[in-house]
Amino acid sequence: MLNLNLSLMPGKGYSFMEDEPEQRMTIPALLCEARVAITPMNGQLRFGGTMEIAKINNKINMNRVQGILESVPKYFPGLAPKLPRIDHIWYGFRPSSPDGLPYIGYGSGTANLVIATGHGMMGLSLGPATGLLVSQLIDQEKTEIEISAFHPNR
Repeated sequence: MLNLNLSLMPGKGYSFMEDEPEQRMTIPALLCEARVAITPMNGQLRFGGTMEIAKINNKINMNRVQGILESVPKYFPGLAPKLPRIDHIWYGFRPSSPDGLPYIGYGSGTANLVIATGHGMMGLSLGPATGLLVSQLIDQEKTEIEISAFHPNR
């Protein structure tokens, strides 16, 4: 209806939960090089990560899950999560732009539409900064940073 042409690719990420070991983790850990996050949640640990670029599908790539498992002991030698049953693996899609930059700005031809998407694996991390920029655009204020590189029509 808005005649938008916005290129987005699905980046599939995986996660699973495991009971927390005796030696508890009290803060989340981001294993940057491995692209894995470990988060304590209600007596369990959530292991999540990877980004598989492919068509939208409901298949679980066990090699990706295995990659998460194998990366953890490299950072935490005492922590060795087990391969979960396939029905205990969650996956979801991250909207990703082809060039890796998020789309932030006005939609062309529609004065009251602000677009903020395509953040890939950085959606939660960039959420507060994107929220600030979106609020400044909506309020028609000068944005905190130059955002032309993020324009949806680039």
